[in-house]
Amino acid sequence: AGVLALLASVIPEERRWDLFNPASAKQVLVETAKRGGEKSMFEQGAGGIASTIEPAAQLFSKYQRRATFQPSTLHLAEKPCKYHWPYCAQSLYAGAIPTIVNVTILNAVGAHCYVARPPRWIGATNGDKVTVQFEVSETLWPWSGWLAVSLQVVPAAATFDGVVEGTIEMSVGSEGGQRSELSLPVTVRVMPTPPRNRRVLWDIGHSMMYPRGGYVPKDSFEQKEDFLDLNGDHPHTNYRDAFTAVLGFGYSIEILSKPFTSFDASNYGALLLIDPEEEVCSLS
Repeated sequence: AGVLALLASVIPEERRWDLFNPASAKQVLVETAKRGGEKSMFEQGAGGIASTIEPAAQLFSKYQRRATFQPSTLHLAEKPCKYHWPYCAQSLYAGAIPTIVNVTILNAVGAHCYVARPPRWIGATNGDKVTVQFEVSETLWPWSGWLAVSLQVVPAAATFDGVVEGTIEMSVGSEGGQRSELSLPVTVRVMPTPPRNRRVLWDIGHSMMYPRGGYVPKDSFEQKEDFLDLNGDHPHTNYRDAFTAVLGFGYSIEILSKPFTSFDASNYGALLLIDPEEEVCSLS
């Protein structure tokens, strides 16, 4: 709050409330943040506020209202894999369950905007090796929206080994006629499809319809308060060490979040049903 107050004070009063809004303030803080060490984007966000607000103040001095993506890039081929973990932890390959990445749209153009041009994939290097699909919020309100990106290697690239680069582009428009163009660079590493005995399917849903929203009960049903586990039995959270160890042994892990009837078991050497809850055990 103190940093935002200082930033607002450096903008000339006659322009202050034309430039300063929740999205522009976040954009400036995000774009001048300092990343820290080994932490992933889910652990540190864009990073921490710099030791001085001078870079943020300078950015505001020449700022034009616009829409941007956060994170500003998807570097899924990052080596060593740090900031973009877990997406960069293993390569993509044909036949795998799609990799889905959610991106925030920070929109300083106006409190209420719309998608003027839908997102599209523009492949640069080996761009035809992947299929990129999108879901995007119909309206951006208030001051923000979201973009879900689905990445899947095409069947014809089952033996391909290399890097795919491209850009996701879209535009945002306001009711006042202002438009902003957005661009999201994407880099992914693709490897040949592993043999069946090297593919592991990790179940996190147990075909359970309840609870919704990604929560599962904690192991102790005696706990009457706050009995849902946000992290759950997910290989990127409670089972992170196991996930890293299995990858280290040369296996590839795919995450099943749909019912058991929605996958082809002949593709996998093992199905890991981790810590099944009472509803699953009663069916066995």
